[in-house]
Amino acid sequence: MDNTASSVNSGATEPFGEHAERRRPDKRLQVLEGALRQALENGVQVPEAFAAYCAEAFARGDLIDRAVEFLLELFGEDEAELARLVRVPDLVTELAHGGAALTCTVASHWNANGEAARMAHLADMVRSAHVQMKSPHAVEVMLVLSASLGITRPSRARSLLGIASLRATPGEHDEALRQARQWVAAGEVVEDSPVEERVFWDQRLRHRSRSYTWETVDERRALAHLVERLDPGCAVGPLFQSVVPGCWWDLLQKLHYDEVARSKAENASVVLVDPSVPPEGDTAPDPAAIIAADRPSHLLTAQQPLVSPPSLGFVPPRRWPVFVLGLVIGGLIVGGLKYFQESGSQKGAARGTPAAVKAIPVSQAASPGMAKVTGDWCEDEAERLRGEVVDPGMLELIKSGNWSEHELYLRGQTTRLPQGSSQYLTVVRLLHLDLPQDPETRRMLPRLLALTGVNASTVELWKHVEGKSKELKDGIRQVVTEVLETQGGAVPEDLRKGLAELARE
Repeated sequence: MDNTASSVNSGATEPFGEHAERRRPDKRLQVLEGALRQALENGVQVPEAFAAYCAEAFARGDLIDRAVEFLLELFGEDEAELARLVRVPDLVTELAHGGAALTCTVASHWNANGEAARMAHLADMVRSAHVQMKSPHAVEVMLVLSASLGITRPSRARSLLGIASLRATPGEHDEALRQARQWVAAGEVVEDSPVEERVFWDQRLRHRSRSYTWETVDERRALAHLVERLDPGCAVGPLFQSVVPGCWWDLLQKLHYDEVARSKAENASVVLVDPSVPPEGDTAPDPAAIIAADRPSHLLTAQQPLVSPPSLGFVPPRRWPVFVLGLVIGGLIVGGLKYFQESGSQKGAARGTPAAVKAIPVSQAASPGMAKVTGDWCEDEAERLRGEVVDPGMLELIKSGNWSEHELYLRGQTTRLPQGSSQYLTVVRLLHLDLPQDPETRRMLPRLLALTGVNASTVELWKHVEGKSKELKDGIRQVVTEVLETQGGAVPEDLRKGLAELARE
């Protein structure tokens, strides 16, 4: 066999038959290879020779591997010239045929040199042709593109990440997936900023080892806008903390924690009591004491004020951030409703017995191990999941709030509920069964669940809950349709059948 192979390669024997025809070097391609090599040596008509070669080589699937190998060998260390000449459609063709060597080489150069426009063009074409891309290499490229464009082109990056997440192989793509999610999350913080400001943050966050003065107008403006958008406790908070001035970060945290503490102090005198019971004359806590107690120990006290950076145009503390006030007030409302419901039932059982009313911790609302079998799948599953929830108070706030208030939390971009945690999956599944009042939140739930992975358990849940609301049903149908389109034949038969049933009108 070795002798035969060597004789064929040396040209000693003439190949014959269909398979031999495919093995024979393509004569036209050989001519074009020679023309391109000569053009590079002479520095004359290189773009024309390159375009002619690629038009021939990438038009035939059986020539693509050879063409990629030839181009990488020909240009060698001159990746800049290769990246300048290469055509994005040819890269997409390579990915569709299972390769990625040329794409990775060129995309790495574009990314390193800040050529976001060409990266965005590649991302758009990959997104349009992703159904044809079945290999793990294509998933890797999608994740790299998502990470690279996460801040400058957040909507493109988020869309590509959604496609790649459904195809990612556990253990193989974990790190790339983590990186992509981090940069997309960072991009969502500044998504509403002007393009030049997103480019500014992209450069700063990707070059964190450099030192910056933070004294120019652009730098101050970026910091001023960031105050309105960044929750210091979110998942990407440490990423931003690594580049902003230390005193500015301390001030941001102080604003955040002082606003929460101030809200508690302002509402400390609001005590929910039985109207039939006269007040006991309790006094409200000292607001200053509450603020001091809630301030992290590493922050300076009121007697040791922070030295703030030059005027950054901060929003006044009482107006920042609105969602924090929503969390506190929403918690009081939910607690009040729980109290009056339970107070009414207690008075029915022991009428006329005055007693001081004590707040019931929200965590007692769902006690582990108390699930009851009712015969109704949704009720039983909801009861089981409630027993696993560790932060039922936040769950109640989500149910009574709206999408814009809790988007970061629901997307798993906070340390309180990271997307990769089992608690995140529990909360998202439970919200399918115990629906929030906000239509947009209900519509987004299926997508949030799909981003954690679609399996038989997911399909079973969707089949049981799709009739609970129009928004939920529309959200399920949209996500299921996308999964079927992106996965194609890669979805197991039984799972595909279940998804197809959900996709029908």
